[in-house]
Amino acid sequence: MGNYIEYLKWLGGHDLSEHPFNEADVMILCQLSYLDMSDVMEPDSEMTLRECCGRLEEGKGLFVRMLSDSEIYREFFRLAAASERFGTLVMSGFTDIFSHEEDVQFSAVTFELPDDRRFIAYRGTDDSITGWKEDFMLSFTRTRAQQLALEYAQKVIGDGSKKVVIAGHSKGGNLALYASAMLSDEMLTAVEHIYSLDGPGFCSDVIEPGRLERIRDKTTVMCPEYSVVGKLFEPDIPDTRVVCSDGEGVMQHDIHTWQIEYGLPKYAEKNSYRSVWLNGVIDKWIEQLPPAEREVFVNELLEALAKDGIRTFTDIAGKGPFGLEKTLMNMTQVSDSFKKDALELPMQMIYGDTAKEIKKFRPQEWIKKHGILNYIALIVLGVCIAAAPENIVNVLIVLVFAGATAFQTAVTIHNLRESKWNAEREQPRIYICIAMITALIAVLIKENALFVIGTMALGVAFLIEAFRRGRCFKNTHGDIFEKIMSGTETMFCFIFGMSYLIIPQSTIMFYALSAGGALIIDGALRFGNEIYKMIRKSLLR
Repeated sequence: MGNYIEYLKWLGGHDLSEHPFNEADVMILCQLSYLDMSDVMEPDSEMTLRECCGRLEEGKGLFVRMLSDSEIYREFFRLAAASERFGTLVMSGFTDIFSHEEDVQFSAVTFELPDDRRFIAYRGTDDSITGWKEDFMLSFTRTRAQQLALEYAQKVIGDGSKKVVIAGHSKGGNLALYASAMLSDEMLTAVEHIYSLDGPGFCSDVIEPGRLERIRDKTTVMCPEYSVVGKLFEPDIPDTRVVCSDGEGVMQHDIHTWQIEYGLPKYAEKNSYRSVWLNGVIDKWIEQLPPAEREVFVNELLEALAKDGIRTFTDIAGKGPFGLEKTLMNMTQVSDSFKKDALELPMQMIYGDTAKEIKKFRPQEWIKKHGILNYIALIVLGVCIAAAPENIVNVLIVLVFAGATAFQTAVTIHNLRESKWNAEREQPRIYICIAMITALIAVLIKENALFVIGTMALGVAFLIEAFRRGRCFKNTHGDIFEKIMSGTETMFCFIFGMSYLIIPQSTIMFYALSAGGALIIDGALRFGNEIYKMIRKSLLR
């Protein structure tokens, strides 16, 4: 059939008494919770959806509290309000609480169903930085929104005279689970059913397993084929349903992409292998970070995003290319521990558990411990470049590229064997492996390809080294030798870097001899200086 738009056009003329309430209606009511009703509704006010949308249209218009605010959603709200099925539903208890200082973004609304039941819909994450920070906080602590969700459910249930359905999408799904699990036994009897639509679960530090056990049999989890958010700390719920989606990748998180057929959600057999693989990677990455480190990581990430008065992702987009560039620059100012933790995620994605073995070997620490080897390596590299200027660059690039390709191929084969040759599951690694092998073949066979790649790599390497040496020059105080060497190295590295990016093949010998000679002299001077300091230090003892 299509999505909920087509569902509304097809079944909108039939109220809930004519066509029984089902999971497609749950999807729609959860989506309606994203409508910003704050201009016309208060916690103690009541009105129908049709009346609410009419008043909003007369005022500022329909505003959707979502990361993606488009006309598609406004069309959905208008259709729902105009329909007999949803337009006459009475809404009450609208609550919208937001505080950047207290890290809380919470919203909920209650629908009065025709069969004398109440439906609580918790809103998911909006486009605020605070809302997203609260999402990340789920990985290490209870949140203020969870407590507010519990208080809201307790108030709606009241004396338990009416049966209640509790639901939510994304973070709203987590709130639905939390509020239900934390209710008293007496209040829980009033809860008829709970729905979590692609909502994350809980880390072990947030909620006791026994609490979730109380609600397992009256809970339904719905998630798309490519589910990421809903698989984080995934709860063990027997009634878990996978909904077909026409979205791509993580965009399937949006209910708008979920498919409805013959008045009911269209279900798939299981989640896609790509989704399962990605969630396995994310789970392992989160597991290796203790809760305290998760908290530091989240705080640094969101503080970097929220600099310069940024409060929403819409603010970032509204600042244009320069604003985005400024945000990216803010992201580079995070601590070394943040960068280390962030780097481990792509490493885990590409190399899996092999990344843990890579971490155990730290060549940079070994080199720092034996500083003299650094200078000897400079001399040897300089001799090689100067002695065979026409070939050494190519040989070095081929060796490095071939080594990286061989390593990636070995990792891919290893993971294929571990997955019993499940190519679909290991698809991302296979793509990376094919791309690297193809590039290596092109480098070896295609005319001038090796020269172009090799000289560009050397050029970039020299420019990066020029930047690093320039920082050393700026930060060096007192040591005249170090100041002179750093300044000279900065100048030569910049010249060689720019030269390698623009030189024709016919003049590579001149630049290779120059670079080789500079490396030999640089290494020799630094080696001699290190020996001099060692001798001087021993004589002064």
